[in-house]
Amino acid sequence: MRKILILTASFGDGHNAAARNLRDGIELITDDAKVEVLDLFESTYGTLNTLLKRWLLDHPEGAKSPLVRVLEVFAGTSINE
Repeated sequence: MRKILILTASFGDGHNAAARNLRDGIELITDDAKVEVLDLFESTYGTLNTLLKRWLLDHPEGAKSPLVRVLEVFAGTSINE
């Protein structure tokens, strides 16, 4: 059995929807795969991830604030893509 890991980041639902659709599509075309979807930010940053998501929901204008830019550089990704 093949193992497939799909990484996502739950900042907005677009990443999660795409990950779930990939998983569902793979599972439809083969019975020979175990597909897992993993929120990389949640599993890596835990509490910081939760706090940042709450802050961004309360302050959508802050999505490109200096704090978020620093976290993006630290994480090696863009949060608001």
